[in-house]
Amino acid sequence: MFKKLVVGTLTTGIALTGGIGAASASTEGVDNTKNSAPIIQRTQILKDDFSLINGEREVSFEHVKKADMRVHMTNNTKGTLDWSLKDSKGNVIGSGSLAAGKGFTNTYNTLPKGKYKLKVTHRNGGSGSFYAAARTLD
Repeated sequence: MFKKLVVGTLTTGIALTGGIGAASASTEGVDNTKNSAPIIQRTQILKDDFSLINGEREVSFEHVKKADMRVHMTNNTKGTLDWSLKDSKGNVIGSGSLAAGKGFTNTYNTLPKGKYKLKVTHRNGGSGSFYAAARTLD
C-alpha cells in the first residue's frame, strides 16, 4: 500500500509540472559571463604593531611600483596620536590625528614607487602602541 502511495504521488507530481523536462530550465542562449569590476591585486608592504619610543615612532616601508596605495592605522594607546605620511622627497602625502581606540583606512591614488615614512607622535608623550598596514594596489 505504501509503495503504491509513493509511486502515485511521484506520478502526480511529474504530471502536474509537465514532466521532468519542463521542470528544468534551459540554458541555451544564456550569457553566463558576469559584468563585474576587475579584481584588484594587493601587495602587502607593511603590517605590524609598533610600540612608541619616547612618545613617537617612525616606520619606513617601500611602495613597490607606481600605483594606488592603501594605508590603515589603529590607535592602541590611551591618548590621541598625530600622524603624517611622507614620500621619499619628504612631501606630506597625508596627515591627521587619531583618538584612542580609533582607526582609519585611506587610499592614496597613483603614488610613485619609493620609500615612504609614517611618523606617529603621542600628543602627551605617552606610551603604548599602534597597528599600521600598507598595501600597493594594482
